[in-house]
Amino acid sequence: MVPRSAATILSALGLVLAATTPVAAQSQSQSPKQEQTTLEKIGIGGDLKPYFSLFGGGVFVQEADLEGENSLDGDLSHDLGFLAGVAGGFEPRENLRAEGEFAFRQVDASTLSLNTPGFSGFPTGDTRMDGEVRVFSFMGNLWFDLPVGGDFITPFLGGGVGIAELAYNDVRASNADTLFADDGDFNFAYQLGTGLSFRLFPKLRMDAAYRYFVVVDPEVTLAGNERVDTEFDSHNFLLSFRLNF
Repeated sequence: MVPRSAATILSALGLVLAATTPVAAQSQSQSPKQEQTTLEKIGIGGDLKPYFSLFGGGVFVQEADLEGENSLDGDLSHDLGFLAGVAGGFEPRENLRAEGEFAFRQVDASTLSLNTPGFSGFPTGDTRMDGEVRVFSFMGNLWFDLPVGGDFITPFLGGGVGIAELAYNDVRASNADTLFADDGDFNFAYQLGTGLSFRLFPKLRMDAAYRYFVVVDPEVTLAGNERVDTEFDSHNFLLSFRLNF
């Protein structure tokens, strides 16, 4: 026979266990719900809608101002060039895309115009040039899809920042075959852009876009070992095909 005091203690323990068990179960069932609420508060949903895109198009580079550390002063113009690249990203919230991008741009050197004479055999005035100016860029972009016009046509705008290597590849005089520059430099880069996105299929879109892309304050070493400040300010017109997963 269990003593009356022991029976009383056992009964009290039973009541405590009965009261706390539902509370613990309720707390465990609510913890995932609380975590989901935290994500929703910062605007990140469960479906991030990852995507992959390929793009290409034409590049028009503005005339680059050349300023040497010694006495060189002039400009370098370029022919129409091209770009190609890939990007991958996701949609952290509705109407916002975040992505990483790699792109390659190339334009042919056209005309070197010098205001100072006597640089490595290049006369004052205009000299026709051969060779290419190339840019490899790695960018992080944010694009905002504007909720107007329905799903078939969606305007967007945005931009990005990153790093880029600008390289003068065997840039030389066309007639005398005198080397001007064969050097490169890594620098900060940024771009701004806008465009229209067209739905081709439920998970495939085509973007027609314009981007203003700049490599900030690049420098190259010329054939005469003079360090020169140059420029790469470009207008880019491109088509992109974006596959959503």
